[in-house]
Amino acid sequence: MNEIERYISSIIELCPEIKREDLDLFKSNLVVKNHTKKEHLFSFNDKHEYMAFISSGLVRAYYTDRNTEEKTAWFVKENEFVSDYPCFISGEKSFYGFECLEDTVSVWLPKKAIYEGYKAFPKTEQYGRLMTEELIGQLQCRVSGFLFQSATERYVRFTEEYADLMDRISLGHLASYIGVERQTLTRIRKKLQLEDGTNVS
Repeated sequence: MNEIERYISSIIELCPEIKREDLDLFKSNLVVKNHTKKEHLFSFNDKHEYMAFISSGLVRAYYTDRNTEEKTAWFVKENEFVSDYPCFISGEKSFYGFECLEDTVSVWLPKKAIYEGYKAFPKTEQYGRLMTEELIGQLQCRVSGFLFQSATERYVRFTEEYADLMDRISLGHLASYIGVERQTLTRIRKKLQLEDGTNVS
């Protein structure tokens, strides 16, 4: 399955009522891009006029704090979308950078084509709504984690929900994601190792 067909299949999987022929307008506007590790899909202050679907690879969304230190906000893996969605909707510049942690292949769809598709095929708007709900749900879980969970609980939750990423991201990026220094994450992992008797590399 090529990258464009993978993207089309992801749309139909999320919203089975959409027919493949209804997506021809989308397909004509899709652009496949290849990115190398450490390349940026979007940089700080970019306007997000495109939505990028990750066909293969891994991307890190991050920002810089007042001390110009990088802070990891979230990760985007295969079959997920790269975008600062609020800025995609509003047209404002983004505060986030999106860096490839691996060689990555993405499928790009311009905002204009998305809205044209909504008008031409109303069922595709349902896909947009479902995708928005999914992104909002992820953001809410992220915020709730910092409000109601300890760093250890956030780490355990990450290992449970994103077990497939544990061998693909650095401890530094993971520590930043859960909001602690790398040394603190090392202590958390060692403590959990002692509690359950497993090895943490």
